[in-house]
Amino acid sequence: MKKLSFTQRLWLPLLLSLVALLVLSVVSAYQLRSTRLEDRQNALHEATDIAMSAIDVFHKQAENGTLSDQDAREKALALVRAMRYGGTGGYLVVIDPNVKLISYGVNPGLENKDASEIHDRNGAYMWRDAVRIASSTGTGSCITTGRSQTNPSHCLN
Repeated sequence: MKKLSFTQRLWLPLLLSLVALLVLSVVSAYQLRSTRLEDRQNALHEATDIAMSAIDVFHKQAENGTLSDQDAREKALALVRAMRYGGTGGYLVVIDPNVKLISYGVNPGLENKDASEIHDRNGAYMWRDAVRIASSTGTGSCITTGRSQTNPSHCLN
């Protein structure tokens, strides 16, 4: 093996440091993304818990006769439509087992319509995935890349 010249020996630690810094930056960025995703999922779970608690109040009022079933349903759906979470435009939806959007506050025009053919930019049928996960595990989330009418999401149980 050839001996390194004085100049090469000076540059070698610098280059190795730069490579190490690059690797550290990539790992750090990946960990930050993972942490932010986890934070968003936690915010969603907390918002869902709050919504379910509020909906339960309307359900109990319907059970004890304070509200009619229809009024309780309408108030609960109005509450869910108005709810936002996370400070980043997060919203809640109500979707039935047949993949019909019952409440969709950010686009009321899609309410009471079949959402089974709606997919994100990568072709993931996000509402089908959400119903599948909710039906099988009761909880979970899907990571989508934004809604698209013409274009798989990563779902976590």
